[in-house]
Amino acid sequence: MKRFILTITMLCLTMIISAATLTGTGTGSSEDSAKSMAMQDLTMKISVDVKSRIVDWTEEGGVGKASSSSEYSANLVDMASDMPVLGASFDTSWKPSKSGQRIYTCTVSMDTASSLPLYEKAINEIINRINGNITAAKKKKNTKAKTDILETVLTDMTQYNKYLMAAVYLGLANPPRPAMTEAEIRTMISDIQKTADSIDYAGNVIGTKLKKYKNIYIYPIKPTGSNEITPLSAAIRDNIQKYTSYTANLNVAQYILRGKYTINSGSDNISVICWLADKAGNNVKSVSIDLAPESYAEIEYAPKTNDFDKLLHEGIVLSGDFAVQLATNKGRDDLLFDSSENVKILLKLNRAGYYYIVGYVYKDDEKFAYLLELNDGTGNRKFVNYINQDDANKWVELGEFTVEPPYGVESLQVIASTADFSTIPAASYDSASGYYIIGGTATETVKATRGLKPKKTDEVLSAEDVLMFTTSK
Repeated sequence: MKRFILTITMLCLTMIISAATLTGTGTGSSEDSAKSMAMQDLTMKISVDVKSRIVDWTEEGGVGKASSSSEYSANLVDMASDMPVLGASFDTSWKPSKSGQRIYTCTVSMDTASSLPLYEKAINEIINRINGNITAAKKKKNTKAKTDILETVLTDMTQYNKYLMAAVYLGLANPPRPAMTEAEIRTMISDIQKTADSIDYAGNVIGTKLKKYKNIYIYPIKPTGSNEITPLSAAIRDNIQKYTSYTANLNVAQYILRGKYTINSGSDNISVICWLADKAGNNVKSVSIDLAPESYAEIEYAPKTNDFDKLLHEGIVLSGDFAVQLATNKGRDDLLFDSSENVKILLKLNRAGYYYIVGYVYKDDEKFAYLLELNDGTGNRKFVNYINQDDANKWVELGEFTVEPPYGVESLQVIASTADFSTIPAASYDSASGYYIIGGTATETVKATRGLKPKKTDEVLSAEDVLMFTTSK
């Protein structure tokens, strides 16, 4: 791939919670780093599966109001990337490398039967705190005191939603509810808080409230229910950075800031909420503010790829036996890269297998699919790679790519199998673009790749993952 136009959406055939124990595996040069990688592996697997489970649960009436299920599931799914894990146990071992250094391997396990009561307990405790603070806020006459309490409620509400995702994923059928919804709390805050007349003002308000926290890695603030990073996403992120102690290095960050924005019904205001979490996924602060129309009048804010985004993420088969994951040096969600950056693409299989990667460019003026060249082989072999058992459960770097125009949204879809591929999509080299272009539309290619995987048997297993990212100048 000569160019890498960044918007990564990953489709992952990971795992269904049919087994009693969920596991993640990681390796590292120290016991702590191996544990950290194992936790990342576990939460990454769960976050992909939990997104589809939450949508199913809300559409089946888990929300309580069918009319609000789509919005509610989108709100929960947006928080799946940093879901806290309760009740995990670790098994760590090491062996010497060829150079004599210790290489640690850690397996983290979460027993579904013992973890669910922990989430239920946490949910009940946080609801009691939320309801108590709601009552206290309603009694306050002082605007600042009332706002402070409501932001504490909003912080707890974000943590409640994270616990709720995990509990529903583990099988909780009828979780208890706080006295008010997150949207209602945000409305109470917006009623007494000045609406931002510029993105800079919004960034100042959010940054000031995060002032005591250091080394924050800030992701773009994406539109609710979408994987696309818009110009408004980047603008909000950039202006928050101006007023916070942030780091551009995810590996050294002490806190992670994510967020979303929603166009308010019955108003042209855009509601922004950001939540700050520690590295374990525990929410420590949530902040919300409304943007007045004049603040974003000249900034594109509506996602353009929702239909294609949905197609990419539908029809995923989940399996606990065979899994493939895509990621970047910045993670796998809410990804935005600019022209000054080099991007590393990483892949991991949980057992030996073959894979190929399809890229999708999906913009107003360009919509096509291509095969990513992975090696120096001839014919179709240059598009197919093999991960041996020694490299299973390890992140393998596929290469480092530059960000070049045209900028916008792009996706990578990996198809993996325990058996070699007899057929992959046909592609021809385009010298002008440097891509191996697949004939037909991008939509047709998505459907075709799902028809070209080896037939699943007891011996042959297939898996899929999708990574979506955005590039800008």
